[in-house]
Amino acid sequence: MASPTVVAVVDMGVDYYKIKELGPYMVKDNKGEHGWDFGLNEPSTGTDYNYKEEGQHHGTFIAFLIAKPLSQNKTKLNILDVVYSDYHGNLFQLNQYFYPENNLQVYRKKKAYEKFSEHLSKTFSYAEQRGARVINFSSSDRGFHSDAMRSYLEEAKERRTIVVVSAGNDGDSLTESPQYPCNYDLSNVICVGAVDKKNKLTTYSNYGKGVDIYARGNFGPYEGTSFSAPLISRAVGLIISKNPTWSADRIKRELFRFVFYKNKLPIFNQKDFDKKYF
Repeated sequence: MASPTVVAVVDMGVDYYKIKELGPYMVKDNKGEHGWDFGLNEPSTGTDYNYKEEGQHHGTFIAFLIAKPLSQNKTKLNILDVVYSDYHGNLFQLNQYFYPENNLQVYRKKKAYEKFSEHLSKTFSYAEQRGARVINFSSSDRGFHSDAMRSYLEEAKERRTIVVVSAGNDGDSLTESPQYPCNYDLSNVICVGAVDKKNKLTTYSNYGKGVDIYARGNFGPYEGTSFSAPLISRAVGLIISKNPTWSADRIKRELFRFVFYKNKLPIFNQKDFDKKYF
């Protein structure tokens, strides 16, 4: 039997102790560690900082959508918990770069975005070192093009790594207002927008050039492109579990076999996909 595909959830943490159904899906190394907390620079402890501070299980619910534990697919997918910030510590420090005292200084903001992108590249690189073939990063930013991030993503493509990102919730056109990583135009980066249960573009989802595919984004109290992205990460992980030697381009082509178009939007057909891969 092939090894499960490792999907890294790069977020504010996965609460795999409180949400006990996730436990069997978590990666565990020979030290019993399930991932790394880059905010505290120590092994992850199953803390979802977003829930701790705002009461929403952001990273945890993303992991839940990828694993779909009630569907018994733990032999095909594993989750790696990669915390890129501890909410007040590392994130606060990075935000000081984003919002300097004189935020009209474009040069300083460009440098700030580059620094943040370098930090994210380290978290993605760690995920790959732990065996992740899929990286779910449910975020995007109307920042600047980052040389560090683009270089990393280009190299990751050669390693057959897919990075799935959310399109953002501004209701804007990414053709007119690019966001990154969505607008890097690399075949191993899949940018996901949100549609509702009737496959209609949601009012909040970004759209346009840079958005590759759309998936459902509404799950009760959880709403946003953040929750569309893990549906695609799950699909990509299942494709890889069955075809581990495929290139990033081949994996993406297979994903797009399960797309239908409505109002010119490429919408992921979850039902047909699961018939073949699950």
